[in-house]
Amino acid sequence: MRSGNVAIVGRTNVGKSTFLNAALGEPLAITSPLPQTTRDALLGVVTLASAQIAFIDTPGLHRPRTELGRRMNAAAIDALRNADLALVMTDTHHVVASTKELPALAGAAGSELALPEADVRVIEELPPDLPAILLINKVDRCTDKRRLLPTIERFASLRDFAAIVPASAIHPADVERILSMLGTALPERPPTYDPETLTDRPTLYFVREYVREQVLRQTGREVPHAVAVTVEAAIDRGDLLIVKTTIHVEKPGQRGILLGARGSRLREIGTAARERLETLLGRRVYLELFVRVTPSWRHVPRQLAELGYDGRDTVGRVSTSRDSPSAPAPAPPGQDHGTTMSTTTSSSGAAAPLQPGPSKMPRKPPTRPTKGPHRCVRRPHDQPSTTRDGPGIDRAAASPTRSDAGGQRKAGRTPPARPNPNRGHRDDHPARRPRRSRRGGVR
Repeated sequence: MRSGNVAIVGRTNVGKSTFLNAALGEPLAITSPLPQTTRDALLGVVTLASAQIAFIDTPGLHRPRTELGRRMNAAAIDALRNADLALVMTDTHHVVASTKELPALAGAAGSELALPEADVRVIEELPPDLPAILLINKVDRCTDKRRLLPTIERFASLRDFAAIVPASAIHPADVERILSMLGTALPERPPTYDPETLTDRPTLYFVREYVREQVLRQTGREVPHAVAVTVEAAIDRGDLLIVKTTIHVEKPGQRGILLGARGSRLREIGTAARERLETLLGRRVYLELFVRVTPSWRHVPRQLAELGYDGRDTVGRVSTSRDSPSAPAPAPPGQDHGTTMSTTTSSSGAAAPLQPGPSKMPRKPPTRPTKGPHRCVRRPHDQPSTTRDGPGIDRAAASPTRSDAGGQRKAGRTPPARPNPNRGHRDDHPARRPRRSRRGGVR
């Protein structure tokens, strides 16, 4: 029996998560046409007749512009240190664009083409003593397969790969061929995981990911990567799983895009995410979504840690089986529960027995009142003032006073304001006052 960890690494948007889902036979990892969809390393276990392969899906390596991007690259490199085999993935995007050949390749089949710089950086990050297999994905988009030969030769000159496999992750025959090749390259040792184990991530992790997946798919490039999802609370009522989540964005305009007209888009996101969760868990799910503006959360390390991107799983790790996914774990403490708008989605379906979960929602943190004695305090007239004139000086006694009917002066009393008979009259406005000519007449 052979077993080991296989790290799936590569640049962004080459089909790493798509290949993992095809190997597992279930859509476990989230996918979208946008790059940098995967943000955390995800374990997926495939048990064959003669081998057990523990795939580690990693974020795509790229040039980071934010603190979040640097942590994503660090997660991918850290997965290589704990792997027994590296599966380096690339695609034919530099050879073809969509289904149409690039104009630069209109020449001979043996014309040279430079490799993508991102692929070269990925190969340079591999440890020298780590065995690696190169997978060239999306070969079905290339009509003339002979044009891949120069690309294969250039990759072979960069590193001594155990094998270079052109394939397509959406074809089952190619996936079976790759799994057989990976199984023979692993060391001989007993399997690490139970044959029924699918992943080690808890249920609430997939709640966060599936909500974010629907945001990426339904908003397109309007709100691409400024979205993070946190689980505020989870209640397990036996036949119903109730989850409250918060969607964080960076700008108020992005919040309006997510809400849509009268919350229509947010309802669509919640419905699609709930259906995806019910398919995976096999139970009813009540999903409640909130939208909150968290400015510049991708650049602040403290906010990244609160949102779950601190390099470790904040909701705990529980082994998830193919037949009985793990019960939800409580939400991490210290979360901010401020929200702007919410929508709820639920449905009915076959219920499965669940483990008892938390029965009490976390309280909202106390907020400072906008009005109160600390903001507006009226000082009596007979109280000495301590501003501008210095302490101990009675401003009312030092100010000139008014005589009463008997001629005695009363200190410390302010006469009432004399009413203005012209206040509020329409002729008091400067634009309505009558103008007089130089001769004294009224115009």
